[in-house]
Amino acid sequence: MTTRHDAGAWTVGIACVSEASALLYEQIVFIPNFLLGNPIDARLHFAQLHAITNPGHFHAVVGGILAIGLGVMWRGIRRPSDRAAVRRVATPVLLAGGLSLVAITALNPVLFFAEGEVAPSRLETFVWVWSSVNLLRLLFLATAARHSLGMVCRG
Repeated sequence: MTTRHDAGAWTVGIACVSEASALLYEQIVFIPNFLLGNPIDARLHFAQLHAITNPGHFHAVVGGILAIGLGVMWRGIRRPSDRAAVRRVATPVLLAGGLSLVAITALNPVLFFAEGEVAPSRLETFVWVWSSVNLLRLLFLATAARHSLGMVCRG
C-alpha cells in the first residue's frame, strides 16, 4: 500500500465514524421523542431545529469527504489485492450513501418540512422506516470504517 492509499483509508475511516456518530445521535434523541411522545409535537419541535440545521447539509459534506477519500484510495491501488480491499470499503459506503439519499429526499420532507398537518399514524410509520434506514446505514458505515482502518493498521 502507498502513503496515498493510507491517507485515503484514514479519511474514509474518520468520515465513516463521524457519519455514524450523527446517525447514532438521531437514533438516541430524535426517534424516541417521536415514538414515545406526541409525534405531532415532536415533528413541530424538530422542524424548527431542522429549518436551521438541515441534516442533508451534514450528510452532503461528509459524503463529499467520503468520495474524496475513496478516490484517493482508488488512485493508490498498486496490486490486485488493494483493489479488492478498496471494494470492501467502497461497497458499504455507496450503500450507506444511497440510503442517505433516500432518507434526505423521501423521509425528511415528510418528517420535518411538510406543510400543514401530517397524520400521527403516518408520522409513526415514517419514523419506523427512518429508524430502520438509520440502522442499516450505521451497519454499512461501521463495516466500511472497520475495513478502511483495518487496511491502515495492517499496513
